[in-house]
Amino acid sequence: MAFYFIAKQNTSYATGLINLARNIGGSTGIAISTTLVSRRQQFHQQRLIEHLSPLDGAYRSTLESAKQMFMSKGADAVHATAQAQQMIYNMVQRQATLLSYLEDFRLLAFTFLAVIPLMLFMKRIRPKKSEMVVD
Repeated sequence: MAFYFIAKQNTSYATGLINLARNIGGSTGIAISTTLVSRRQQFHQQRLIEHLSPLDGAYRSTLESAKQMFMSKGADAVHATAQAQQMIYNMVQRQATLLSYLEDFRLLAFTFLAVIPLMLFMKRIRPKKSEMVVD
């Protein structure tokens, strides 16, 4: 459809322009998607870390369980606490990353769904009789 209105002698120029537009569009889309994932990951990490306080019962019990696990493997109390905190922080980072990718995929899905009705407005093009090749 992109080449229908292009004269045959100009198809090589049109091919180059279409490939340029595809590359720029793809690179722009990847950059936007990567930026959104990065920013939303920071947002979700900030929101999840708000719940990591010594006053939160779930945090205290998770920290204590992890600390006991590391102590059972031979770490002293100080190192076991540090390892338990690092383990919880790694869990927070994984959860924040997962949430940001879910949001990004959801946004891409809505974008693609919004573009589908535009296909109904595309003009149907039928080849001319002189352009048909018969073997």
